[in-house]
Amino acid sequence: MPNFVYMNSAISCVIYDWHLSSVRMRRLPLVAIKNKQTIEECELFTKYFDPILASLFSDPDRKVLLRWSNVMSDENDKIRPDATISKLRQRDFGPSLGYGEVKVARPTIDNHALCHGLMRLATLAKDTIDTNALEAALTFQVHGFHITFFLTRLRHDGIYVMQEVAQLTFPRFLEELATFVALKNMRTLMTHLLAFVSTCPCRFFVARKTAPHSSLHLFFD
Repeated sequence: MPNFVYMNSAISCVIYDWHLSSVRMRRLPLVAIKNKQTIEECELFTKYFDPILASLFSDPDRKVLLRWSNVMSDENDKIRPDATISKLRQRDFGPSLGYGEVKVARPTIDNHALCHGLMRLATLAKDTIDTNALEAALTFQVHGFHITFFLTRLRHDGIYVMQEVAQLTFPRFLEELATFVALKNMRTLMTHLLAFVSTCPCRFFVARKTAPHSSLHLFFD
């Protein structure tokens, strides 16, 4: 029951942020930007994605923050994710609960870059599960205005399962907000948020007898 209460509260925050917060609504243009190539990564995630994702994953009461930090992960010093979902420990950032990668849309889809980004997310999720003894880690990949969410779990010794749990298209301008907050999208967000709340922030350290496995980063450049 507490998870459902928290889930409904977070979804309410999403709707509030996009419909009642005048500051955040000013971030979106009235009409869609014609030339998408003029929108770079920083503008893409701060203007279009952060208002909703921060409402979903940032919870000061639970000491969980979504950070667009673009710094090396504590769990893997060879990968610099665009976003990190961090658990606070007093006045410092503690375990990483999830990660995000952002790629802007181009006229020609760079499948190699998208696959490489997905591999980076898989590696980071695996490493934080091992390092922090998590039950699961959440990741998301942004490509243009589309976002895909994944949940990675350690199912058996040495067997990690990365499962796609949701896909959404975020609004590009104010008039698309009405379409985005449709019941279908809200259900998708609620289902995804419940999976995150049920596995990531509530259960951190689970005693495990098996030793961490080698990072997947060793197998690709």
